[in-house]
Order: sequence, then structure tokens, then C-alpha cells
Amino acid sequence: MVVGDYALQGGPQLAEALVAAQTALCFGADEDVLLWKMMQAIQLGPQEVYVTNALKCQPAPGEEPDMAWLRQCGLHLVDEIQSVRPRLICAMGEVAATVLLGGSEPVARLRGRIHNLQAGGEGMAHYPVMVTYHPRFLLRVADMKRAAWEDLQHMQKLLRQRGKSRLK
Repeated sequence: MVVGDYALQGGPQLAEALVAAQTALCFGADEDVLLWKMMQAIQLGPQEVYVTNALKCQPAPGEEPDMAWLRQCGLHLVDEIQSVRPRLICAMGEVAATVLLGGSEPVARLRGRIHNLQAGGEGMAHYPVMVTYHPRFLLRVADMKRAAWEDLQHMQKLLRQRGKSRLK
């Protein structure tokens, strides 16, 4: 499961392109191209990866979601995670990491290791979470692509250990 921040809204040309490609907008047109290149690099296709966003609506330009907004969206995200039951969650960017893990540490401090998400009522399922940079950030700061590639390789290794057959 890949969790980003929110989907950028696009105009009619973007909607037409998405319909033609028979795909849904995950993060934004350019961001989605990079996302799927990243997934392809670790031998994962769209049928093997469930992509969602931590925020279910896009903030207004220049607006940052406050903690109450993040908590509310987090409740919806936990429900979604429990429905999907992923073997691994990739949190892309600070918003996704904040909603999934709580706290406010930057991606640079969170990446490179496995975090644990406890979700759910009675059974309290545990999900491994790895944090990396969001494609939107990587498009602006190309120097960080190497770090993201290292994260992806770590995720690929973890998925191989856990077996890819039940990946959602």
C-alpha cells in the first residue's frame, strides 16, 4: 500500500488524459508518472499496489492542514488500511508519515527503517510502515532521488521476504 498526501486537482485536459489511460489520479499527473516508474523499478505494477492518500481532499492553496484535520483524515485512513490489510505500507512524504505515525519528524529522520502502525479495535493489527520522499518533492529536489531509490530497494527486499503473492 502506498499512502501519499492528497491528489492535485487538474483541468479538463488532465481528466481526458486519465480516461484515455484508464487510470485514476493518485497524486497529480507528473507525480503519478514518477510514482509508477518508482513502483516499476521494484517490479510492482498497478495491479499489485493499492494507492491512497492520507488527506481525502486537497487543502486550499497556501493552506496547511492542522492536527485536527490530520487526525480526522487518519481515522478514515485506518479504516481503509484495515480493509486492504497490506503487507507493507509506504508512506510518501511528511503528511502521510504524520497521519500514519503521529509526531512531526521530517522524512529525512524517518526513512531507512521500519516503523510499526497499530490499527484497529480488538485485534490491534500491526502493519510495517516505511517512509520515503513524495514524488512531488522528488520532482522539485532531484538530488533526493538516490535516497528514495535506497528506500525502494529496502522495501523490495522486505516484500520479497514476506512474499509478494498476498500483496494488495
